Amino acid sequence: MDFQTDVIQRSYQLPVVVDFWAPWCGPCQVLGPVIESLAQEQIGKWELVKVNTETHPKLAQEYRIKGIPSVKMLYEGQVVAEFSGALPKYQIALWLTQNLPDPRVQLLHAVLEKNDLQGLESFVVQHPDLDLGRFELAWALLGTQPLRSMELFKSVEGNPTFSDLAQNAKALAEMNMGTPLSGIPQVDGPIDLARSAFQANDLDQCLHQLILSIVADKTYGNELARRACLAIFNRRGEGHDGVKKYRRRFNMALY
Repeated sequence: MDFQTDVIQRSYQLPVVVDFWAPWCGPCQVLGPVIESLAQEQIGKWELVKVNTETHPKLAQEYRIKGIPSVKMLYEGQVVAEFSGALPKYQIALWLTQNLPDPRVQLLHAVLEKNDLQGLESFVVQHPDLDLGRFELAWALLGTQPLRSMELFKSVEGNPTFSDLAQNAKALAEMNMGTPLSGIPQVDGPIDLARSAFQANDLDQCLHQLILSIVADKTYGNELARRACLAIFNRRGEGHDGVKKYRRRFNMALY
C-alpha cells in the first residue's frame, strides 16, 4: 500500500474510507468483514483502504489514532468524517449516507442545523428520491404528526440503510398516536409519561419511563417500549452519554 497514492491522491477522485486496525484487536476482527461487505455493495461510491497500525505506526500517529478500530473518510485529501469502535452494519451504512459527499446531503445538513421544519418540508418536495431527507422529516414529525411520520418511515424501509432504523422509529409514532390501554397501570402510566417526555424533547426521561413499562410487561403493544428505546438509542448513537446511562438498565429490564 502506498498511502499517498491509494488514499490521498485517490480521494480527489472518490471518497476513501480508511480502516485503522491491528491483527490482535478483537473488535477490529468484528468490524472488518462488515465494512468490507459494505465496500463491495457500494462499489463506485467510495473505496476502502485498510491500514495495519502495527506495520504503519507513523500513519497511526499522523492521524492521531488513540484506539482501534478507527475509521476515517478522506475526501480531496482531508478527513471529512470518522468513527471508532465496531459499529453494527446499519449504523455504518447510515454514517456513509450522511457523510459521503453529495450536494443534496450537504444542503439537508444546513436545513437541519437551522431546525427549520418548513425548510425540511420544502427540501423533501424538491428531492423526493433522497431517502435520508424523508427519514429526517419523519423523525421531525414524530411528536406533532405521528400518522404522517409513520407513513414516511414506511416509505424508506426498502432501503437497507434505513430498514431497521425506520421499523424501530415507527414504535415512537405508535406511542405518540396514543396506543390502546393495556389495563395495567404500571404499563399505561409510564407509556403516557414517555409520550409527554418525548414531545417535550426530554429523551432521557422518555427512556426512563419506557424501561419502567418494559419491567411491567415487555410484550405490551408488540414490544412497543423495547422498539421505542432502540429507536432512541439508534438516533443518539452508542457513544451518547444518555445511551450509555440507559442501555444497561434496558438490557436488565429485558433479561
